[in-house]
Amino acid sequence: RATGDLDLRARTDLAQALDAALRSETVVLLDLSAVTFMYSGSACVILDAASRSAGRLEVFAPTRPARIVLDALGAATVGADPRAA
Repeated sequence: RATGDLDLRARTDLAQALDAALRSETVVLLDLSAVTFMYSGSACVILDAASRSAGRLEVFAPTRPARIVLDALGAATVGADPRAA
């Protein structure tokens, strides 16, 4: 679960955590429900990890700040509720 500010300082930690989690063959759930700020670089880390994960990274519950950045980067479907379709 990501919490607080995913700013420039958090980017490296986020990348390392996602890389470590994706080394296994299991599905990785990334909960963004407690993110208060998201830097575009951190969002790119999530998008890069998602593209490398072969569908194993599931992002859910993005807060408004996270959703705004993901949408601005053209990733409107990342973190979208599949039941809303």
